[in-house]
Amino acid sequence: MSPRKRPALAPGFNPQSLPDAAPPVPSARPWPWLAEKGADPAERDAEPTELEAYLKRFVAGFGTVDPTDRDLAVRPLPRERVIGSHLDQDVVIDFLGAPHVTVRLSAAAPDEAAGAFPFTGPVAIIGTVPPSGLALQALGRNLRKELQAHLDDSGAGHQRAVAVDRGRRWLERALIVDYTDGEQVRFAAQLYLQPFLTVWRSEDGRSVLDVVDLATSSEEHVVASGHASLGRVGHRPCPLISGAGCGELCQMHGGPRISRSITAAARWERKRSRMVGALGCDTCGDGAIKVFGGRVIPGGRNTHDVRLDRGSQSRHDELVGAGPEILPAKHS
Repeated sequence: MSPRKRPALAPGFNPQSLPDAAPPVPSARPWPWLAEKGADPAERDAEPTELEAYLKRFVAGFGTVDPTDRDLAVRPLPRERVIGSHLDQDVVIDFLGAPHVTVRLSAAAPDEAAGAFPFTGPVAIIGTVPPSGLALQALGRNLRKELQAHLDDSGAGHQRAVAVDRGRRWLERALIVDYTDGEQVRFAAQLYLQPFLTVWRSEDGRSVLDVVDLATSSEEHVVASGHASLGRVGHRPCPLISGAGCGELCQMHGGPRISRSITAAARWERKRSRMVGALGCDTCGDGAIKVFGGRVIPGGRNTHDVRLDRGSQSRHDELVGAGPEILPAKHS
Protein backbone atom coordinates (compact mmCIF):
# COMPACT_ATOMS: atom_id res chain seq x y z
CA MET A 1 0.00 0.00 0.00
CA SER A 2 1.24 3.50 -0.84
CA PRO A 3 2.09 5.95 1.98
CA ARG A 4 -0.87 7.98 3.19
CA LYS A 5 -1.05 11.55 1.90
CA ARG A 6 -3.20 14.41 3.14
CA PRO A 7 -4.80 17.29 1.22
CA ALA A 8 -2.28 20.13 1.22
CA LEU A 9 -3.07 22.96 3.63
CA ALA A 10 -2.83 26.53 2.36
CA PRO A 11 0.38 28.28 3.46
CA GLY A 12 -0.17 30.23 6.65
CA PHE A 13 -3.59 28.72 7.42
CA ASN A 14 -4.10 28.72 11.19
CA PRO A 15 -7.36 27.19 12.46
CA GLN A 16 -6.80 28.85 15.85
CA SER A 17 -7.61 32.20 14.22
CA LEU A 18 -11.08 31.07 13.08
CA PRO A 19 -14.20 32.45 14.81
CA ASP A 20 -15.59 30.33 17.64
CA ALA A 21 -18.44 28.11 16.43
CA ALA A 22 -19.78 27.68 19.99
CA PRO A 23 -18.85 30.77 22.01
CA PRO A 24 -18.64 30.29 25.79
CA VAL A 25 -21.52 31.36 28.03
CA PRO A 26 -20.25 33.15 31.17
CA SER A 27 -22.73 31.44 33.51
CA ALA A 28 -22.26 27.92 32.10
CA ARG A 29 -20.80 25.44 34.59
CA PRO A 30 -18.37 22.57 33.84
CA TRP A 31 -19.66 19.02 34.10
CA PRO A 32 -17.72 18.22 37.34
CA TRP A 33 -19.76 20.93 39.11
CA LEU A 34 -22.98 19.33 37.82
CA ALA A 35 -21.80 15.88 38.91
CA GLU A 36 -20.91 17.13 42.37
CA LYS A 37 -24.23 18.92 42.84
CA GLY A 38 -26.16 15.93 41.53
CA ALA A 39 -24.46 13.61 44.02
CA ASP A 40 -25.06 15.89 47.03
CA PRO A 41 -28.17 14.78 49.00
CA ALA A 42 -28.44 18.23 50.57
CA GLU A 43 -28.72 19.75 47.11
CA ARG A 44 -31.43 17.31 46.10
CA ASP A 45 -33.48 17.84 49.28
CA ALA A 46 -33.33 21.63 49.42
CA GLU A 47 -36.18 23.65 47.87
CA PRO A 48 -35.46 25.18 45.45
CA THR A 49 -31.88 24.17 44.67
CA GLU A 50 -29.16 25.89 42.73
CA LEU A 51 -28.92 22.79 40.53
CA GLU A 52 -32.64 22.80 39.74
CA ALA A 53 -32.47 26.43 38.71
CA TYR A 54 -29.45 25.69 36.53
CA LEU A 55 -31.11 22.72 34.82
CA LYS A 56 -34.29 24.72 34.22
CA ARG A 57 -32.21 27.23 32.28
CA PHE A 58 -29.75 24.99 30.47
CA VAL A 59 -31.55 21.71 29.67
CA ALA A 60 -32.46 22.11 26.00
CA GLY A 61 -34.44 18.93 25.29
CA PHE A 62 -33.89 15.40 24.04
CA GLY A 63 -32.46 16.22 20.65
CA THR A 64 -33.93 14.52 17.59
CA VAL A 65 -35.31 11.14 18.63
CA ASP A 66 -36.08 7.93 16.74
CA PRO A 67 -39.56 6.36 16.56
CA THR A 68 -40.60 4.41 19.66
CA ASP A 69 -42.42 1.64 17.78
CA ARG A 70 -41.33 -1.85 18.81
CA ASP A 71 -40.53 -2.77 15.19
CA LEU A 72 -38.97 -0.42 12.68
CA ALA A 73 -38.55 -0.30 8.94
CA VAL A 74 -36.24 1.76 6.73
CA ARG A 75 -37.81 4.10 4.18
CA PRO A 76 -35.73 5.77 1.45
CA LEU A 77 -35.84 9.55 1.49
CA PRO A 78 -36.71 11.55 -1.65
CA ARG A 79 -33.75 12.41 -3.84
CA GLU A 80 -34.19 16.14 -3.16
CA ARG A 81 -33.81 15.63 0.59
CA VAL A 82 -30.67 13.54 0.14
CA ILE A 83 -29.14 16.20 -2.10
CA GLY A 84 -30.12 18.89 0.41
CA SER A 85 -28.42 16.96 3.22
CA HIS A 86 -25.05 17.54 1.54
CA LEU A 87 -25.52 21.31 1.72
CA ASP A 88 -27.08 21.44 5.19
CA GLN A 89 -24.71 19.12 7.04
CA ASP A 90 -22.06 20.02 9.58
CA VAL A 91 -18.62 18.57 8.82
CA VAL A 92 -16.29 18.31 11.82
CA ILE A 93 -12.56 18.06 11.11
CA ASP A 94 -9.43 17.74 13.23
CA PHE A 95 -6.80 19.23 10.96
CA LEU A 96 -3.51 17.37 10.69
CA GLY A 97 -0.35 19.28 9.90
CA ALA A 98 -1.58 22.47 11.61
CA PRO A 99 -2.01 23.64 15.22
CA HIS A 100 -4.43 21.09 16.70
CA VAL A 101 -7.90 22.60 16.63
CA THR A 102 -11.25 21.01 15.82
CA VAL A 103 -13.15 22.96 13.17
CA ARG A 104 -16.69 22.77 11.86
CA LEU A 105 -17.88 23.53 8.34
CA SER A 106 -21.54 24.59 8.29
CA ALA A 107 -24.02 25.96 5.79
CA ALA A 108 -24.06 29.77 5.63
CA ALA A 109 -25.50 32.65 3.70
CA PRO A 110 -23.22 34.04 0.94
CA ASP A 111 -22.29 37.11 3.02
CA GLU A 112 -21.30 34.83 5.95
CA ALA A 113 -19.14 32.51 3.86
CA ALA A 114 -16.12 34.77 3.48
CA GLY A 115 -12.98 33.62 5.25
CA ALA A 116 -9.83 31.60 4.98
CA PHE A 117 -10.02 28.46 2.83
CA PRO A 118 -7.86 25.78 4.49
CA PHE A 119 -6.57 23.91 1.43
CA THR A 120 -4.51 24.75 -1.63
CA GLY A 121 -7.27 23.52 -3.94
CA PRO A 122 -10.76 21.99 -3.95
CA VAL A 123 -11.52 18.92 -1.86
CA ALA A 124 -14.32 16.36 -1.93
CA ILE A 125 -16.35 15.40 1.13
CA ILE A 126 -17.24 11.72 0.73
CA GLY A 127 -19.59 9.85 3.03
CA THR A 128 -19.15 6.17 3.85
CA VAL A 129 -22.72 5.02 4.63
CA PRO A 130 -24.57 3.61 1.61
CA PRO A 131 -28.31 3.79 0.95
CA SER A 132 -30.22 0.89 2.48
CA GLY A 133 -31.01 -0.40 -1.00
CA LEU A 134 -27.29 -1.18 -1.40
CA ALA A 135 -26.99 -2.91 1.97
CA LEU A 136 -26.33 -6.34 0.47
CA GLN A 137 -23.33 -4.98 -1.43
CA ALA A 138 -21.99 -3.45 1.81
CA LEU A 139 -22.69 -6.44 4.06
CA GLY A 140 -19.68 -7.29 6.20
CA ARG A 141 -17.55 -4.50 4.75
CA ASN A 142 -15.91 -1.44 6.26
CA LEU A 143 -16.43 1.00 3.41
CA ARG A 144 -14.37 3.79 4.97
CA LYS A 145 -11.29 1.60 5.35
CA GLU A 146 -11.74 0.22 1.84
CA LEU A 147 -12.08 3.73 0.41
CA GLN A 148 -9.02 4.89 2.35
CA ALA A 149 -6.97 1.98 0.99
CA HIS A 150 -8.14 2.74 -2.55
CA LEU A 151 -7.17 6.41 -2.19
CA ASP A 152 -3.78 5.46 -0.72
CA ASP A 153 -3.07 3.21 -3.68
CA SER A 154 -4.07 5.95 -6.13
CA GLY A 155 -2.01 8.59 -4.32
CA ALA A 156 -4.96 10.86 -3.49
CA GLY A 157 -4.50 12.84 -0.29
CA HIS A 158 -7.24 12.41 2.30
CA GLN A 159 -8.09 12.78 5.97
CA ARG A 160 -10.97 11.71 8.20
CA ALA A 161 -13.94 13.83 9.18
CA VAL A 162 -17.42 13.38 10.63
CA ALA A 163 -20.54 14.55 8.80
CA VAL A 164 -23.67 15.12 10.86
CA ASP A 165 -27.16 16.32 10.03
CA ARG A 166 -27.84 19.88 11.19
CA GLY A 167 -30.98 18.51 12.86
CA ARG A 168 -28.91 15.67 14.41
CA ARG A 169 -31.03 12.96 12.77
CA TRP A 170 -28.00 11.06 11.38
CA LEU A 171 -24.22 10.92 11.57
CA GLU A 172 -21.63 9.30 9.33
CA ARG A 173 -17.87 8.99 9.08
CA ALA A 174 -16.56 10.85 6.05
CA LEU A 175 -13.32 11.56 4.22
CA ILE A 176 -11.93 14.88 2.98
CA VAL A 177 -10.18 14.06 -0.31
CA ASP A 178 -7.91 16.10 -2.59
CA TYR A 179 -10.07 16.83 -5.66
CA THR A 180 -7.25 17.72 -8.05
CA ASP A 181 -8.10 14.63 -10.12
CA GLY A 182 -11.88 14.91 -9.93
CA GLU A 183 -12.63 12.00 -12.25
CA GLN A 184 -10.54 9.62 -10.14
CA VAL A 185 -12.21 10.77 -6.90
CA ARG A 186 -15.71 10.50 -8.36
CA PHE A 187 -14.96 6.97 -9.53
CA ALA A 188 -13.71 5.99 -6.07
CA ALA A 189 -16.79 7.39 -4.32
CA GLN A 190 -19.12 5.61 -6.73
CA LEU A 191 -17.15 2.38 -6.39
CA TYR A 192 -17.74 2.49 -2.64
CA LEU A 193 -21.50 2.91 -2.98
CA GLN A 194 -21.94 6.67 -2.69
CA PRO A 195 -24.64 8.23 -4.93
CA PHE A 196 -23.35 11.79 -4.32
CA LEU A 197 -20.31 13.66 -3.05
CA THR A 198 -19.75 17.29 -2.09
CA VAL A 199 -16.98 19.43 -3.57
CA TRP A 200 -15.75 22.13 -1.18
CA ARG A 201 -13.93 24.96 -2.95
CA SER A 202 -13.16 28.65 -2.69
CA GLU A 203 -14.68 31.22 -5.04
CA ASP A 204 -14.13 34.96 -4.65
CA GLY A 205 -12.93 34.43 -1.09
CA ARG A 206 -16.01 32.42 -0.07
CA SER A 207 -16.45 28.73 0.70
CA VAL A 208 -18.71 27.06 -1.87
CA LEU A 209 -20.24 23.57 -1.72
CA ASP A 210 -21.23 21.75 -4.92
CA VAL A 211 -23.24 18.51 -4.73
CA VAL A 212 -22.13 16.13 -7.49
CA ASP A 213 -24.40 13.35 -8.76
CA LEU A 214 -22.33 10.21 -9.33
CA ALA A 215 -25.00 8.17 -11.09
CA THR A 216 -25.20 9.98 -14.42
CA SER A 217 -21.79 9.86 -16.12
CA SER A 218 -18.05 10.18 -15.57
CA GLU A 219 -18.37 13.93 -16.11
CA GLU A 220 -18.88 16.19 -13.12
CA HIS A 221 -22.63 16.79 -12.81
CA VAL A 222 -23.43 19.42 -10.17
CA VAL A 223 -27.04 19.20 -9.00
CA ALA A 224 -27.00 21.81 -6.19
CA SER A 225 -24.71 24.48 -4.75
CA GLY A 226 -24.53 26.51 -1.56
CA HIS A 227 -22.20 28.44 0.71
CA ALA A 228 -20.58 27.47 3.99
CA SER A 229 -18.48 28.94 6.77
CA LEU A 230 -15.68 27.49 8.86
CA GLY A 231 -15.53 27.89 12.63
CA ARG A 232 -13.27 26.77 15.47
CA VAL A 233 -14.79 24.41 18.04
CA GLY A 234 -13.18 25.51 21.29
CA HIS A 235 -15.91 23.89 23.39
CA ARG A 236 -17.51 20.73 22.02
CA PRO A 237 -21.25 21.31 22.54
CA CYS A 238 -23.92 18.65 23.01
CA PRO A 239 -23.90 16.59 19.78
CA LEU A 240 -27.56 15.60 20.16
CA ILE A 241 -29.05 19.10 20.15
CA SER A 242 -29.21 21.07 16.91
CA GLY A 243 -27.31 24.34 17.21
CA ALA A 244 -26.35 23.68 20.83
CA GLY A 245 -24.30 26.34 22.54
CA CYS A 246 -21.82 26.08 25.37
CA GLY A 247 -23.55 24.76 28.48
CA GLU A 248 -26.72 23.42 26.86
CA LEU A 249 -27.57 19.93 28.13
CA CYS A 250 -29.67 17.16 26.66
CA GLN A 251 -32.00 15.06 28.79
CA MET A 252 -32.76 11.39 28.47
CA HIS A 253 -35.73 10.45 26.32
CA GLY A 254 -37.98 7.69 27.64
CA GLY A 255 -37.62 5.82 30.91
CA PRO A 256 -37.90 2.51 32.78
CA ARG A 257 -41.68 2.08 33.16
CA ILE A 258 -43.71 1.06 30.09
CA SER A 259 -42.63 -0.80 26.96
CA ARG A 260 -42.67 2.20 24.63
CA SER A 261 -40.77 4.31 27.17
CA ILE A 262 -38.15 1.59 27.65
CA THR A 263 -37.72 1.31 23.87
CA ALA A 264 -37.34 5.08 23.56
CA ALA A 265 -34.69 5.14 26.31
CA ALA A 266 -32.69 2.30 24.75
CA ARG A 267 -32.65 3.97 21.33
CA TRP A 268 -31.78 7.34 22.82
CA GLU A 269 -28.88 5.82 24.77
CA ARG A 270 -27.56 4.12 21.65
CA LYS A 271 -27.81 7.33 19.62
CA ARG A 272 -26.13 9.31 22.40
CA SER A 273 -23.27 6.79 22.51
CA ARG A 274 -22.81 7.06 18.76
CA MET A 275 -22.92 10.87 18.73
CA VAL A 276 -20.68 11.36 21.76
CA GLY A 277 -18.25 8.69 20.52
CA ALA A 278 -17.85 10.49 17.19
CA LEU A 279 -18.07 14.15 18.20
CA GLY A 280 -17.38 14.28 21.93
CA CYS A 281 -19.12 16.59 24.41
CA ASP A 282 -17.43 18.94 26.87
CA THR A 283 -20.78 19.87 28.41
CA CYS A 284 -21.36 16.40 29.90
CA GLY A 285 -17.73 15.24 30.01
CA ASP A 286 -18.16 12.75 27.14
CA GLY A 287 -21.12 11.12 28.86
CA ALA A 288 -19.83 11.31 32.45
CA ILE A 289 -23.22 12.68 33.50
CA LYS A 290 -26.72 12.75 32.07
CA VAL A 291 -29.99 14.42 33.00
CA PHE A 292 -33.02 12.27 33.71
CA GLY A 293 -36.24 13.23 35.46
CA GLY A 294 -34.87 16.63 36.42
CA ARG A 295 -31.84 15.07 38.10
CA VAL A 296 -28.16 14.77 37.22
CA ILE A 297 -27.02 11.15 37.45
CA PRO A 298 -23.78 9.34 36.54
CA GLY A 299 -23.72 8.64 32.82
CA GLY A 300 -20.68 6.40 32.49
CA ARG A 301 -18.12 7.99 30.19
CA ASN A 302 -18.70 6.74 26.69
CA THR A 303 -16.30 7.66 23.94
CA HIS A 304 -16.18 4.35 22.10
CA ASP A 305 -17.18 4.12 18.46
CA VAL A 306 -20.71 2.78 18.11
CA ARG A 307 -21.10 1.69 14.52
CA LEU A 308 -24.11 2.40 12.35
CA ASP A 309 -26.48 -0.55 12.38
CA ARG A 310 -29.94 -1.50 11.14
CA GLY A 311 -31.52 0.60 13.88
CA SER A 312 -29.83 3.85 12.80
CA GLN A 313 -30.96 6.51 10.40
CA SER A 314 -28.78 7.79 7.57
CA ARG A 315 -28.79 10.70 5.16
CA HIS A 316 -30.36 8.39 2.58
CA ASP A 317 -33.10 6.79 4.65
CA GLU A 318 -35.33 7.28 7.68
CA LEU A 319 -36.71 4.95 10.32
CA VAL A 320 -40.47 4.50 10.54
CA GLY A 321 -42.76 2.29 12.55
CA ALA A 322 -43.10 -1.06 10.80
CA GLY A 323 -46.77 -1.63 10.01
CA PRO A 324 -48.32 -3.79 7.31
CA GLU A 325 -48.28 -0.86 4.92
CA ILE A 326 -44.48 -0.39 5.14
CA LEU A 327 -42.68 -2.13 2.30
CA PRO A 328 -39.00 -3.17 2.23
CA ALA A 329 -36.73 -0.30 1.28
CA LYS A 330 -35.77 -0.10 -2.38
CA HIS A 331 -33.64 2.39 -4.28
CA SER A 332 -33.85 2.88 -8.00
